[in-house]
Amino acid sequence: MGGNGEMVLGSDQGATTGNTQSPPQIIAVRVLDIILDSSHSKFGDLGSYDSIGTIFYGKVLNRKGNDEPNIEYRAKPLFQSIKQYPLKNEIVLLVDAPNKLLDHNRNKDAQSKYYLPNVNIWNHTHTNALPNMQYYNEGGVERSAENYGTVGGNTVRIAEEDNSVEIPLGEYFTEKLQIQPLLPFEGDTIIEGRFGNSIRFGATAKEASEKAAYSTKGNTGDPIIVIRNGALVEEEDNGWEHTIENINDDHSTIYLTSNQILPNMEIVAGNWDSWLANHDILDVGEGANAFDNITRGPKPDVSEVDPEDEENKPTDKEFKNEDIEEDNSEEFPVEDEEIEPLFRYGWRDENRSDLNKEEL
Repeated sequence: MGGNGEMVLGSDQGATTGNTQSPPQIIAVRVLDIILDSSHSKFGDLGSYDSIGTIFYGKVLNRKGNDEPNIEYRAKPLFQSIKQYPLKNEIVLLVDAPNKLLDHNRNKDAQSKYYLPNVNIWNHTHTNALPNMQYYNEGGVERSAENYGTVGGNTVRIAEEDNSVEIPLGEYFTEKLQIQPLLPFEGDTIIEGRFGNSIRFGATAKEASEKAAYSTKGNTGDPIIVIRNGALVEEEDNGWEHTIENINDDHSTIYLTSNQILPNMEIVAGNWDSWLANHDILDVGEGANAFDNITRGPKPDVSEVDPEDEENKPTDKEFKNEDIEEDNSEEFPVEDEEIEPLFRYGWRDENRSDLNKEEL
């Protein structure tokens, strides 16, 4: 146990003597407060915008004495490019490392505490706050602490109907117990936010017991990246269960595929005539409703044209749609006055036309 009551994960042996330095210690602490903007009372005292991300911490097994953060017990994020800011009552690990006061005289103030991302207490991406239930007990009688309870001496999460929570998590953070983490497949690298947003660096996994829609075709190991922002949350969803991306129900998604097929992807509008485009309606057979995700159509015919073959060179008529009538009306009459053209456009000389200032 550290001097501030933190849980020490390192060793106290090998204290600094001469040129010998003890190995760094990692300590577990509870987040009591965090500076996220200029409205915080300690924003100016700790360097203005240099203080963004600074946490104030206390003992993991804290009581009321730690309700008011002590400015002496603070730490900054360890990583510079990936910032994962903890919520109040989450547990983080601290390490000592040099700060900007470091000099050749071994300034005793040249060490600061830096924190790692919060400990994955509940194995969940939304929140990992762990309240000390002793704090909510007075005289052996447990006080009301919704969403948390003690079973067999262990703290457990209890989902209430209104999803309310009395444990402080922040100034405005709203806990949503029905948000589900993503189900992984072998070899996946997944980055998840707290609110149902994620990036999966994965691959086709045809042999997986719980198959994703993109794993229906192709070869196992074909790479895919799925970017998802927001997931459909229904009343019967359990937050402790995992989920898979759903191209129809997720709020918005980007699929970067390679040989995958997404069966039955529902498009927003099927009015192809508005695009003046020809299209094929794909028959996906019995698997039409097997997944919640358009299948790839037949490979298009490719006609190769010899540029030296003047006799068989395609003409303009081959590129025209016979069903489209040309508009020869004078809705936009051209004045007789000659205006010097600015430039010409078109990919063939005979198709080019002058673009005048009046047309801009």
